[in-house]
Amino acid sequence: MLETRLRRIDRVINQLPIAELDERLMGRRVDFWHEFVDHASIDDPFWAPIDHSHRLAQVTAPVLQVGGWYDIFLPTQLADYATLTAAGNQPRLVIGPWTHTSPKGFAVQITESLRWLDRHLRGIAPAADVHGAPPVRLFVMGNDEWRDFATWPPSGYQTERWHLHPGGRLDPADPTESPPNTFTYDPTDPTPVLGGTQLRRSGGRRDQARTEQRHDVLVFTSPVLT
Repeated sequence: MLETRLRRIDRVINQLPIAELDERLMGRRVDFWHEFVDHASIDDPFWAPIDHSHRLAQVTAPVLQVGGWYDIFLPTQLADYATLTAAGNQPRLVIGPWTHTSPKGFAVQITESLRWLDRHLRGIAPAADVHGAPPVRLFVMGNDEWRDFATWPPSGYQTERWHLHPGGRLDPADPTESPPNTFTYDPTDPTPVLGGTQLRRSGGRRDQARTEQRHDVLVFTSPVLT
């Protein structure tokens, strides 16, 4: 039933122009929707009155953050984590292999929340972490296993810059001069979103083989990472 309803919604929301989505769905103009469309950038001054990010460093209460690698809110959540730790707060950060609305994510969030409330409201430490659980718990993709860390980003790792190379190659070596790669984008046939970072459960890891064959997609691939 839910999937049928989502397909019906998709048939409506996948039409253009986006600015008329309210009239297609509701049959009338919805003012707040046009405010969103007219002020689509997060840097637009329109959003300043409801931006409380400058107050985040003042938070002293214990903070639990549960997110997913495919959660659309993860980048801002990690930015909040950095702000809190820089201000002396030590939040608990848990990141799993799910999207924002994944049932698995909800289950972990509930479990983590109950443990968090036991510890900080009832003074009860779970038997598994009586000496204090590491503040960061991450699901490591590829190995598909949970690991605990003392910090985010984890110590002992460094950022790498990878480059696009001729022949669709992705490599950390410095790029070389080459003719540009091109693709043709047709706004009447938008590139489909399959998996990846989404609000819906349809995100996450998906086979991209069919999408990669499209004329509006360029693919750059590295050797298998060890």
